[in-house]
Amino acid sequence: MKVNHSTQVLISGCIVLPVFSMLGCILGLIVHNYGSEPYKSWKNLGAPPIAIKKLLVADKDTIYVQSTDDRIFSCYRATQYDQDCWSQVDSFSPVWEDDPSCLPLDDIPPEPEGIIDRLINRRCIDSPVLRANEISVYILLRDGTVMQWISDPGDPNEVDLF
Repeated sequence: MKVNHSTQVLISGCIVLPVFSMLGCILGLIVHNYGSEPYKSWKNLGAPPIAIKKLLVADKDTIYVQSTDDRIFSCYRATQYDQDCWSQVDSFSPVWEDDPSCLPLDDIPPEPEGIIDRLINRRCIDSPVLRANEISVYILLRDGTVMQWISDPGDPNEVDLF
């Protein structure tokens, strides 16, 4: 059978492209999961230069706090816990709201003593190719230190492919 150019294009578009697209999605998920550090313990974010009055809002990577003089500080922390992350901001971005229907918080490591404020955000991800829960917990300690714990989205109990 002789295959002409338009048949080759049709085969490429209907078979090759979807296969490579699916491989790209799977590789992207693998890279994302390996790039997301599994938290086995609380991470110390330090404290802003002014004492904290309360924790305002947070998501997986960013927390916003209000200082005792009503200024707002944020800490963006995806990695590199050895650097100061606090900076003053004028306002804060919207973050996803806590969804209590997500998986329970069974795997949080023991909390340190002296907690005076806590933020918990759970986000359920439910799509045709991925089911997962991302859980972020921030705590404010008596000494003004903010600690962070996030779930590992790569946990086999939380991620289901297909």
